[in-house]
Amino acid sequence: MAKLKTEQELKGLQTQLSKLEGEHSSLTTEIQLKQREAQSKKQIIDSLRQKINSFNKDEGIRVSEHAMLRYVERVMGCDMKALEEKIIDGKLKSCIETLGGNGKYPCDGFTAVVKNNTIVSII
Repeated sequence: MAKLKTEQELKGLQTQLSKLEGEHSSLTTEIQLKQREAQSKKQIIDSLRQKINSFNKDEGIRVSEHAMLRYVERVMGCDMKALEEKIIDGKLKSCIETLGGNGKYPCDGFTAVVKNNTIVSII
């Protein structure tokens, strides 16, 4: 009877060992795959950084759109409020109020791109 109990215990331990070895092997494989995936992502990140840096180096000194707008306003003396009123004429205002605050609305010589009741671009 004691021998049977010992054999059952041994068999149970061997089963546990086999199961844990399988799980360990599976985890090791998964880790290797994740390491390869991480390395691949790192290479893509490095490549994108190089491309971004090449843009920054190639252009030299740049002027932001905000700076250009301020130049037009302050140095060239353009009245920005008058410009805003010229863009938002009665026809455009009526279109936006009638058709909604999102879309592309044709005006005199341009198209206003509107998102959330804000003119975000002129095309």
